[in-house]
Amino acid sequence: MAYTIYIRGIPENPQVKEVRVHTTPGLNTDVPFKAPLNATATCTDVQSDPGNNSFNGQVYKWFNLTFGDGRTGWVRDDLLDLQGDCSGFGYGNYDTRTYAFSAVPAAVPTPVAVPAPPRQLRPNLLLLRLLHRPRLAPRLP
Repeated sequence: MAYTIYIRGIPENPQVKEVRVHTTPGLNTDVPFKAPLNATATCTDVQSDPGNNSFNGQVYKWFNLTFGDGRTGWVRDDLLDLQGDCSGFGYGNYDTRTYAFSAVPAAVPTPVAVPAPPRQLRPNLLLLRLLHRPRLAPRLP
C-alpha cells in the first residue's frame, strides 16, 4: 500500500511557494508551520471541511498529514496531489500524480439488508385439540 502525498500548491499562481499547515481542519485555525511545494507526506485521516466550504458544489476535504521531519497538520485537498495506493484513507490507486480535489473518494459500500429467516410457526395445541376431537352424534329427541 505504498503512496505519496505531494504539496501541490496553486499551479496557476507561481508566486505561491509554500502552503499553510493547520492544527485542525478549517481555515480559521492555527498555522504552526508552512510546507514547501513538492514536500511529501503520509496521511492518517481525511475529513470534510467543518464549515462545508466548497467549490462548484464540491465540499473541500482536509488531509491530516505527517511530514518526513515528524511534524503533522491538516492541509486542504485543493493544495495536494496523490500518487499510489490511497485506498487506506478512502481514495483510489493512482499511477501518476493526481489532483486530490478532483480525485473521487472511494464509495463506502451501503450495507445490504439481510432478511430475517422466516419465523417458524408453532401449532396452537389447544386449537388443534378442539378441531380434531371426536364429535358426538347429535341426540335425537
